[in-house]
Amino acid sequence: MKNNRICPKCRSQEILVTKRSGGAGLMLPVWPYKTIPTIVLACTSCGYCEEWIQDTNQLKNARDYKKTYREKLMAYRQKIGL
Repeated sequence: MKNNRICPKCRSQEILVTKRSGGAGLMLPVWPYKTIPTIVLACTSCGYCEEWIQDTNQLKNARDYKKTYREKLMAYRQKIGL
């Protein structure tokens, strides 16, 4: 649906594309919570909907951030004896 703009369910080509911006987007499960901007593709015939990351480089940044956060958390736990 993202690449060819054809609904995989009903084969319609009537696809609505909207961008999520501001505070909306994919919420990452790391603290502090971060959002990644996404686009939503929705079929106006059957209602099927997909959500995609706008910039895939942000996924790499999110993975790196999560790794760094996990390492800091483990070091802190070790420091306080948990």
